[in-house]
Amino acid sequence: MPAVVEAQPKNQLPVAAKLAALAALSRTVSGFELSETAESVGAGVQIDSSSGKELRRVFYFGGDDLAALGAAVRWAAVQDADELHLLSEVGVGNEIARRSSYINTDFKVTTWETSDGEFAELQPSELSNPPELPDSYRRFTDLIIAAGAKPVDDYGRLVAEVNGLEVARVTKPSESLGEETSDGETVASQTDEPVLEIGVGQADRELHQLIHGVIEPLNDESPEATDNEALLGRLTKVVEDVAQMRTTGGVDHPLTRVAQQRWIRSLVTENPGLVDAAELVPVPPLRPRETVLGVDAAAAVGTSLDGDPLVVVCSSGVDLDLAAEAGDYRHRYDDQAKLVVLVPERDLYLVEPTILELLSNVSVRPAPDL
Repeated sequence: MPAVVEAQPKNQLPVAAKLAALAALSRTVSGFELSETAESVGAGVQIDSSSGKELRRVFYFGGDDLAALGAAVRWAAVQDADELHLLSEVGVGNEIARRSSYINTDFKVTTWETSDGEFAELQPSELSNPPELPDSYRRFTDLIIAAGAKPVDDYGRLVAEVNGLEVARVTKPSESLGEETSDGETVASQTDEPVLEIGVGQADRELHQLIHGVIEPLNDESPEATDNEALLGRLTKVVEDVAQMRTTGGVDHPLTRVAQQRWIRSLVTENPGLVDAAELVPVPPLRPRETVLGVDAAAAVGTSLDGDPLVVVCSSGVDLDLAAEAGDYRHRYDDQAKLVVLVPERDLYLVEPTILELLSNVSVRPAPDL
């Protein structure tokens, strides 16, 4: 299976180093220097008139940022580019090369890497498939449903969601936070059995575990929710508290402002007719999520009312790389599927023109009100 790459940049090079690398790439590609540079975006433009016709090549520093493609494409379009050369890293750049094949541009996109002063064009990599959800994790499904949450496969781990917000996850820790003995010492509890960690985010999960002690695995002999009353009770309380705040049209609260793309997905999977679908099921993200409160798009797949394959991608805010993300989701399931992108109405006027310009067989619709 291809290696999973991180979506967020790990290191930030000085702007001067980025521009120097782009200048070297410019000379490698055509022998010409950059005509102009843009320090604010780490990019440059080379104007080549050697053939009697002006050719504009844009050079963009993507580094280890998988999301660089969207920003690079938009900047190149503004510069009226004939070519886009994106300097990236092995792994990330191979992913970008694949994602660039989904989008429609008036210019050719080439992804490069550098090593020891030499440049090489990066080839597209295959899209990684999400790992299978272990059967030992699936045993928590009934308990999650009994607590009023929705079990969701989240790239090989099972999470419990309330209106799209993760409130618990099934994990297989090698060591818990530990339990206190009668003499006041803390002894680590080792287990190979999956456990349910309750809380919104890592800090909340750790606090919950400290308050309630070591989280025991599900009852092996009888994993039904009724045989795990203590665990069920704790999860139910969290679900009820979050549901009270994270309610459509409810009060303004921090919990209503996060993970909105997954909230939109939860609404449309419960009411597939909103996008003229017969059925929709949530699917794992393209890569493991870095944080519960992230802004990565969320997707669901199913069939339209006409029985055709359908991929729905939900987002919130203005994500320059949304077209590439949506293209990856469609590529994972069916390249011929109709694609629907859902965003809040406030974002529609900015998102719709870009998506329609860069993708084929796609529609952009306003998401249900949150």
